[in-house]
Amino acid sequence: MKATLFLRKDHEQIRNLFSQYRQGKGSGNGKRAVLEQIKRELIVHTQIEIELLYPELDFMTGETEKRMQAALQDDRQINKTLSEMTQTSDEKQFEAKVAGLIDKIDRHIEEEEELFEEIRKSVSEQRLEELGLEMEDRKRLITQIAA
Repeated sequence: MKATLFLRKDHEQIRNLFSQYRQGKGSGNGKRAVLEQIKRELIVHTQIEIELLYPELDFMTGETEKRMQAALQDDRQINKTLSEMTQTSDEKQFEAKVAGLIDKIDRHIEEEEELFEEIRKSVSEQRLEELGLEMEDRKRLITQIAA
């Protein structure tokens, strides 16, 4: 599977979890369980991008390079925000932080997927396939370690 397709599928899975979170009913316990799933998926996803995607694209220049750097910074900020969220005990404050994070991640995903066209133009089909396999292997490994 090509790297861009792998990342798109991850994005879909994350967005599905966002939808589950938004539709959560009753007390915060069910929503917090979904949030834990979101957190695990995002940590793995952003780690894969930081380790495998961004280094592969370090040759890009101009506006594309600026957009890639912004995406990398977003990934780092998302991971930081996720780790800070567990320290919030006030339910309203927690909900506001989650809503803000989901909005930020939605925008990040849209911006990242806009870059996929540039990536496909700049990286060979064969390398995208190889990178996709590396991403699949890395995801499996990180998931096993975290379990």
